Amino acid sequence: MWEYYNPVNVIFGSEKFSEIEYTIGNRKYILVTHPDDNFDTYREFFNNLSNKPLEIFDDVQPNPDYQDLLSAGEKFSKIESQIDTVVALGGGSVMDTAKLLAAFKGENKYLNDFVRNKKSAYVQDPKKIIAIPTTSGTSSELTCWATVWDKEYKSKFSLADKSLYPEISAIDPSLKSIIVGILLILKFAGA
Repeated sequence: MWEYYNPVNVIFGSEKFSEIEYTIGNRKYILVTHPDDNFDTYREFFNNLSNKPLEIFDDVQPNPDYQDLLSAGEKFSKIESQIDTVVALGGGSVMDTAKLLAAFKGENKYLNDFVRNKKSAYVQDPKKIIAIPTTSGTSSELTCWATVWDKEYKSKFSLADKSLYPEISAIDPSLKSIIVGILLILKFAGA
């Protein structure tokens, strides 16, 4: 016998990305994404919405590092009180970064305690997450886990908290080929 729990509202379909403004609605949000040139179109899309992101965090590197997350946390803390949602557009590293920002809300002492002091993660009332995957593989848009690396100490940590499931996952196959990842998830879930 086994159980399967996943509270993520999955919105799936070609051209769903073009409807993301309706999904976001009037939320106050930041956009977390990749710095790559091929994401310029997406950043421009968000900047042209009537409800623009309060900030775009577009410096996410592969395998989010503790030091990079400290910098992002410092930036996030300055506008944290204005934000209710973190929108993640990209692959697994973007999803991880978004979840860590949503969880610790720019309080770097909690990130430091988790990574450097190896304490249990302090996650209380995290920001909501809307995930828009552009890759297949990690399926982070459907999970409550986030991974952070500490390259200086050659360590890797996984934060797991049920409050970090994305509220909404908008999956649009026209962004990238993600069908294989979804089929694997459905197979695992017994659907």
